[in-house]
Amino acid sequence: MNAGTRRAVLVVEDDVDVVSSLRRILVMHHFEVESASTISAALERRDWQRFQAVILDRKLPDGLADENLHRFLERDPEMAIIIATGYSDLEGTIAALQHRVEDYLIKPVSPQLLVTRLQRIAENRAAKDRVRRLEQEIVNAVEEEKQRISMDLHDGIGSKLTAIQLDCRSLEDSLRKGGQREPADQANKIDRLLRETIGEVRVLSRELHPVYPDPFGLEGALGQLAERVSRGGKVACHFAGPPDLMFEDSIAANHLFRIAQEAVNNAVRHGESTKIDIEFREIPGGGFLLRIADNGSGFDAAEVTGGGGLGLHTMEYRARALGGTLTVHRGRNGGTEVICQTHGDAARGLGI
Repeated sequence: MNAGTRRAVLVVEDDVDVVSSLRRILVMHHFEVESASTISAALERRDWQRFQAVILDRKLPDGLADENLHRFLERDPEMAIIIATGYSDLEGTIAALQHRVEDYLIKPVSPQLLVTRLQRIAENRAAKDRVRRLEQEIVNAVEEEKQRISMDLHDGIGSKLTAIQLDCRSLEDSLRKGGQREPADQANKIDRLLRETIGEVRVLSRELHPVYPDPFGLEGALGQLAERVSRGGKVACHFAGPPDLMFEDSIAANHLFRIAQEAVNNAVRHGESTKIDIEFREIPGGGFLLRIADNGSGFDAAEVTGGGGLGLHTMEYRARALGGTLTVHRGRNGGTEVICQTHGDAARGLGI
């Protein structure tokens, strides 16, 4: 289901009369309504991709809404959250808005105001989806062209250079057998140059399309990335993922690899990290999470974005091309965490 067409709303409220009133209002305007009486019950749901928005009571039996917003956003970073409260609270309002809450409404909630807010959320989602589809088409077109050039380099130019090298070796052998030492030495130099050129072509081909077009190619590419980073001895980089990690879509797999590669490069270049963890796993609801965490000093987002690499903006484009989101923040124990996350339908569309 497209995020812009969601018509279901989750009401997290322990007052049954309020739930009944909100349900009546929303059903009249053709919304599906589900409810939960506690934060824990809401977070235990596995169907988050269904919901257009969450209407969240500020004071619930197991905690305050603004103290648990991060847990809701971890389930779906793009979820629209509307907090409803029985009293005006400036501190709570500020805290909620800092966590990207969509709105903060005072009870009793005005039916017209609530429906207007939900319609605005739907319109914003639809607009974001249109931009996301366009970005996805552009980024995928670039990756497809890179894949084509990579295959041409490997199978076309690389194969021809290998054939020329074999002929050159044969010529060198014939010249040496004929006692023509100087021409044979020249043929040997050409052979060495061809060998170096073939190696450079293979490296360029792999850089253009680092994940083999194979369901298990992503696992191998991420593992090799960790090995290459660790090889110098200054940084310990580790990859952890399920043993049966499969991606049918090689373009999507390359997007994920590029995100991991850029995050690792940023950690090494800007964060002065000595330890980097790359983690890939499935999450409740049928999505996946790619997490790159380091123990460095962090890095300046503006500096990285303005640099010559892929940059944070391109990482975000790639995440959106996967139908997901990208978040970059300081880790609980310092360093930086980069998280790419998709949910439900978007993940299934990638053949996971």
